[in-house]
Amino acid sequence: MPATLVHPRALIAPGTELGPGCLVMGGAHVSSSVRLGAHSQVHYNATVGHDSVLGERVTVCPGGNVSGAVLLDDGATVGGNAVVLQGRKVGAGAFVGAAAVVTRDVPPGEVVVGSPAGPLRTPSR
Repeated sequence: MPATLVHPRALIAPGTELGPGCLVMGGAHVSSSVRLGAHSQVHYNATVGHDSVLGERVTVCPGGNVSGAVLLDDGATVGGNAVVLQGRKVGAGAFVGAAAVVTRDVPPGEVVVGSPAGPLRTPSR
């Protein structure tokens, strides 16, 4: 079974469940009643609010802020300094770009950027 690693300067509140292979870096704050799925990562100075659920292989990049009661489905990524507001859902494999502010649910596989976060559009040719 893979080791779960928590940096000594990370704060993990009571009632939090860490799955196998999780990584919580220094300066990270994981609030109460949070569940991190297997192989999830919470990087430097990132926060995960109360009652949130992170699926398997979820990444919260440095400075990312996941508010309370958020669901980050399997394989989702929250970019550096991005914010996911309370009660939102980020679907499986979705990517929240750096410094984005998620005010609505993000569908599976979607890439969102900006404030408020919206789908990444590519130029048409």
